[in-house]
Amino acid sequence: MKQPQVVNLSQDATLAFDGDGIIDDTTQLAITSIPTIQVDIIFVDLTDGASSDTVNNITMTYVIVPPGVYAGWWTVDIADIVAGATIIDRHKYVATVKRASGDTSNMRSFKVQEFAVDNDSFEDTLMRLPYQIEIGVTESYIKWYSDISFVTALYKAKVYQDAVGTTAATRADKITHRGPIIAA
Repeated sequence: MKQPQVVNLSQDATLAFDGDGIIDDTTQLAITSIPTIQVDIIFVDLTDGASSDTVNNITMTYVIVPPGVYAGWWTVDIADIVAGATIIDRHKYVATVKRASGDTSNMRSFKVQEFAVDNDSFEDTLMRLPYQIEIGVTESYIKWYSDISFVTALYKAKVYQDAVGTTAATRADKITHRGPIIAA
C-alpha cells in the first residue's frame, strides 16, 4: 500500500476499530453490549519483512455514540501498545487482534489494515541507530542498522567526496555529501 494510515505514537492517544467489525464468533453479530474486551495484538513489521511483536492482555474499550449516528467503535490505548511492544518509527505494520486468554467475550479475531508509524522524529531515529560506512568500488553508502550485529540494514544513502557530490567516496574521511536516505 502506497499511503497507509499513519499513527503518531507520541501524539495519538488510541487506535480505533469500527464497532461493526468486532464480531461475536458464536452469534456472528457485532459486540456492543459489553464495555471492554481483553485482547492480544500481534504486530508484523512489513518494513523489515519478518519481525513481529505481541502485546498481551490489553484492554479494548467500546465507545458509545448517540443512536442512529454511528455504530460506535472500539479503542486501544497507544500507551498500552508502546509499553508492551517495540514499534519502530517510519516502519509499516499490519496486526491481528485476538481475544486474550481468559476473556469470556468470544470475540472473533480480526486483522488491522496496514499502517505506518511516523513520530515526526526521523532524524532522532537515525541518531539512535547503529550505522557504518561501506566503501565500494563504484558506489559507497552509509547504512543504518536495526542493531549492532550490522546484519539488517534499515536505511541507506549514497556518500560522495569532493565538493560537487557526484563522485562516490573512496574513503570514509573523504565524505562531503550524502544522497537521499531510502529504505535499504
